[in-house]
Amino acid sequence: MKAILKVHALTILSVIAVIALALPFITVTTSVPFIGSRSDSMSGFNALGTSLFGVILIAGPILVAVMNYIKALAAHKGKIAIAIPIICILCVIYIIVQVNDVEIVSEYCKTSVGPGFGLILAFLSYAAMIVVGAVEYRGYKLNKAGVEKLKRQDAEAETISQKASDPDEE
Repeated sequence: MKAILKVHALTILSVIAVIALALPFITVTTSVPFIGSRSDSMSGFNALGTSLFGVILIAGPILVAVMNYIKALAAHKGKIAIAIPIICILCVIYIIVQVNDVEIVSEYCKTSVGPGFGLILAFLSYAAMIVVGAVEYRGYKLNKAGVEKLKRQDAEAETISQKASDPDEE
């Protein structure tokens, strides 16, 4: 089971990102004095529709999931596995900023819009895709030996930079 998760981690995270679009993406709350309030949620598919963000948030994870099966993309897997989720995260951040700015107040009611569970889940899956893509295609490993190797590389880079900054003593 662990081996399957390692091999197909990007595909699993891509599926989670697409499923997140079907979950409550945006929550609209309307509050009327003396009557009460009501909340309604829209899925990512309904909220984004055929907008550019909707296309990016659907096509991006699909491209990451199928890149292992397209031979023309073999040379660019590492770049795709990191770049596409970064673009998707930027889209999600833009949507969150736009959603948090919406608040309509009148004498009759107050309406506010906020991010839903699907938007947050999509953000987390894209962040995990970046980590897995970096680990998978940059040669890092997510185990104790891989972390030790990364620490050694960091220490070596630090000593090299210190040697370069120290004047030569003769």
